[in-house]
Amino acid sequence: MRTFITGASSGLGRGLALHYASAGSTVGLCARRADLLAEVARDIEARGARALLYVADVEDTGAMAKNAADFVERAGGADLVVANAGMGIPDGIRKGEAEPIAHLMRVNVIGVTNTVVPFVPTMLAARSGVLAAVSSVAGLRGMPGRAAYSASKAAVITFMEALRMDLQGAGVHAMAICPGFVHTPMTAKLRKMPFVIDADAAVAQMASAIERRDDTFVFPWQVRLLGPVLRHSPEWVVRRFAPPSRAEEGAREELVRTSYSAFTSRPSACSGLTLAVRAATFAFNESSLALVRLASASASVVDVPRPLLKSSRCTR
Repeated sequence: MRTFITGASSGLGRGLALHYASAGSTVGLCARRADLLAEVARDIEARGARALLYVADVEDTGAMAKNAADFVERAGGADLVVANAGMGIPDGIRKGEAEPIAHLMRVNVIGVTNTVVPFVPTMLAARSGVLAAVSSVAGLRGMPGRAAYSASKAAVITFMEALRMDLQGAGVHAMAICPGFVHTPMTAKLRKMPFVIDADAAVAQMASAIERRDDTFVFPWQVRLLGPVLRHSPEWVVRRFAPPSRAEEGAREELVRTSYSAFTSRPSACSGLTLAVRAATFAFNESSLALVRLASASASVVDVPRPLLKSSRCTR
């Protein structure tokens, strides 16, 4: 197995690298942090696999093309490429701050194309291979306060969908992976993470989806089940339940629960049908709120101070 992974220094990228490290396999590790890459490489080699290190920024189109060519030459080809690197930013749209958005788009969108496209000719020649890009549940719907992040992740889903159709019948598969909340260093400071799963479970699900050659894989199962609610909820629902900042999240949740209390505090004044309708409305709102919070907070570095923006790049 010959696997190339970006964002491989920590989080899901590191987990995937270790998952595909077995005796005789080759794993290409690409990230900006050389010290962490070296640690991952040692763990991989301890499993009997070969690690090829590439310290690079996925924004750099030329460097990523050279890395792909070097990996193909040294590994003798490529069976799996995972574009996992990504980042989030504070929301500065109302302040007219365009550069952080441009930076995010270069990493989250151009970084994906820089990663997967150079491997296409090699895989086409071999008539085999999988190109996987890590998107997010945030890409399923535009989120207020997360416009750039949601748009970048939606672009990844759409790009991989179109690429899959372009490669149809050639033996090469393109897919997008959309995680919900996962326990990683990136989410360590988040208070509320609906349907959160641990990193090992996430890696196992991602690897299974890659093995099955899924098209667009959304997980965990609760998010996959409720995804249509998020995609098809009217904008007023999304606006109402998507907090403009995580500092206000608790207040909004309290508002929803207070509304429910008001609905049911005087049952004698309500018919059974009215109560049933109100309960169903509350249940829908709770489901929508959970999905909106999940998508809104998927960019788990949105509150990183501006001086740390450069270091907020992460592995999903």
